[in-house]
Amino acid sequence: MSVNALSLPQRVARAVGASPVAEKVAAAQTLVYGPIPQWARRSPFHTAALGVGLGLTGNAVAAGAGFLGGHLALNRGTARRSHAADAI
Repeated sequence: MSVNALSLPQRVARAVGASPVAEKVAAAQTLVYGPIPQWARRSPFHTAALGVGLGLTGNAVAAGAGFLGGHLALNRGTARRSHAADAI
């Protein structure tokens, strides 16, 4: 594929990805964020599937809050925006 066949955003992305600045940014990110995954692997949340359980619990709480908010907004009428609807 020739360079002229690429769209402008594709050409920009390719030019930025091949630049020496991108390599320096990647090296800095590895230096700064590299210890975080290593710490996570050694943490107690990573062992015995405790992290998975906490993640699923958090997901269930968030889903329950979403369903409750939807119920209050749609069925109980807490999402009314006009005062004319209150007069009915």
